[in-house]
Amino acid sequence: MSVVYTWKQVLGREVPEKADYDAVLNEVRVACSVEGAIIAALALGSVVRGDYTPHRSDLDVLVVYHEGKESRAVKCLNALVVLAQERYVALKLIPCDHLIAESRLHFFGPSFMKHLAHSASIGGVLKGDVIEQFAPSVTANEEIESYLRHKLYRLESIHARSAALKEDDKTRFLEKLLEAPIHVARKMLTYCGTPADPDTKREVAQCYEDVMPTQLGEELCELVALDAGYSEELERQLVEPDEDRYRQHLDMIHLNAGRIITFVRHNILHLM
Repeated sequence: MSVVYTWKQVLGREVPEKADYDAVLNEVRVACSVEGAIIAALALGSVVRGDYTPHRSDLDVLVVYHEGKESRAVKCLNALVVLAQERYVALKLIPCDHLIAESRLHFFGPSFMKHLAHSASIGGVLKGDVIEQFAPSVTANEEIESYLRHKLYRLESIHARSAALKEDDKTRFLEKLLEAPIHVARKMLTYCGTPADPDTKREVAQCYEDVMPTQLGEELCELVALDAGYSEELERQLVEPDEDRYRQHLDMIHLNAGRIITFVRHNILHLM
């Protein structure tokens, strides 16, 4: 996910640096390794790959814990989130108990499991073997269709009440908007069975442009540029804060909400 900040956070420079990501990842590794309630843990995404966006990336960690020791596991995870907040790192934990993981009713389908395997292969393992904990669930296409439906529903429902959102909630909505196009593109590539296995945002965008209709490819390119534009504006604001300019930039992202939602919708319609 690409984090979006409130003006107060920008003005107070409440953003993480590289050392903060490294420190939090190490703390998560140590805490999970010594906590017996946690069976396995795996870090995911750009922080593991090393190509994360300065100041904006979050840290995703999938954790499988012992169902009979849930209170201990939750206490450990909560402590880690507090520690991460102190360094301004957005630590996104994905917890799952071992009994659900062993059933077919867990939330993770084949494409996500493929993502886990890749993260493990490039050094994301913090403890144990996450992948072996999970039983097969839905098919890859069922997983992706569910993801796309849920993504469209969530964005539309929040957009319909976005004028009344408080600042913190609005920035979370803007995060979801900016991350949606590349996430949807990644899912579409898997659904369409493309032989390429892109990883970074740039690789995903290039592959998507190669295989999808021209209009969708061009739209993705422009929406990815919208996300990159916010990164550039954030860097500028951290050096020369300008509240009016910053708020105008956030408003500009918000004005593109309908366009982003339409992109998600058109990808769903492409599957019909």
